[in-house]
Amino acid sequence: MNQLFNVLLVFGLTALNAIVPLQRNDVQKFPIYTIESGNILTDNQTTILVQIKDLNDTTLRFQPDIDGNLTIFPDLNSLNWQISESYDTGFDVGSEQYVNFGFFDFQAAVLYVYKQVNIAPSYWHLYECQPRYDENGTGIFSASGTTVSDWSKITFIPGVVDEVCYGNQRSSQSFDCKTSNTTCQFGADTIADHTYGNDLLIAQGSKLDAAGLKLRIANFGPVYDIANWRVFYGWDDEDFLYLKRYNGGFGKGQESNIAINDYIVAYQPIDCSTEIEETTSAEECQCPEPTDAAYSTDPRTQLGGICYVEPDDPSPDDPSPDDPLPDDPLPDDPLPLDGSGYTRAAWTIIVVVLLLPLLSMW
Repeated sequence: MNQLFNVLLVFGLTALNAIVPLQRNDVQKFPIYTIESGNILTDNQTTILVQIKDLNDTTLRFQPDIDGNLTIFPDLNSLNWQISESYDTGFDVGSEQYVNFGFFDFQAAVLYVYKQVNIAPSYWHLYECQPRYDENGTGIFSASGTTVSDWSKITFIPGVVDEVCYGNQRSSQSFDCKTSNTTCQFGADTIADHTYGNDLLIAQGSKLDAAGLKLRIANFGPVYDIANWRVFYGWDDEDFLYLKRYNGGFGKGQESNIAINDYIVAYQPIDCSTEIEETTSAEECQCPEPTDAAYSTDPRTQLGGICYVEPDDPSPDDPSPDDPLPDDPLPDDPLPLDGSGYTRAAWTIIVVVLLLPLLSMW
């Protein structure tokens, strides 16, 4: 009866899902990159799908306040990246582009909210340590080698280094990335001590309205508006708050009429051993096997979850594991007979006795 009930329950839920599909939020796709041969950025053709949570979800990374507003920076005056020591409007136009186009602010803001570090990112580390080409041979930097052609290919894989440590001048040779054990420009620390964020992911998306922008800020933090060189960091009523550079100068602004064509966000992958939720995708954290110990604790393995595996029902002829096994009779022992068995045996003897004389006549 219990097995029949479980079968009917699963069938009913399946039918209900077919009639009334589950309402799921959008997802943000984060491609997985690796760096090959030192300067080739390779797309592994795999993505992590991150479910975008609603604004009323209590597990949001960045929670709106009681009035429904949100800002990820408590005090803009406390930010240490308002000025870049590497900013130059002369020969090294790459540093000018990095700051004026807002990607400098985006990387700094991402590190601030995800890693709790307050630094000015080094342009020269980006210039010397980022891959120069993707796997198709397309240049990530322009022909001059100093400006960036595609910001979505400037990943966090090499990390971001504090410019106070890396220095505000290029190395003696072009693209000579300083090793992690190199001593900082000032002090006894090494570059490795001031490299941050190399476990962060980056993704490019398109077409955001006001509602979509709010969801991205609440789920991922800073949103880089590629075309307009702005970094959105919150909202106040109907006005969205953003950072923007004006000839290198640090500035801020507000806008209510939002339509973003292309944007970039970052994401800190979760710890699959402790932070899995019902909405965690299988791409982000693989589903455990039913025989794994993690299967009993993974919330996605509940009935209807993406990792749920239907248990195998035992055959009706198979004995239940709880049934006692009968004692095996010895091979030479006759099988016991009940009353009906004795009756059948007696009639068999009678028939044989009656038929044998008749057969002998033939």
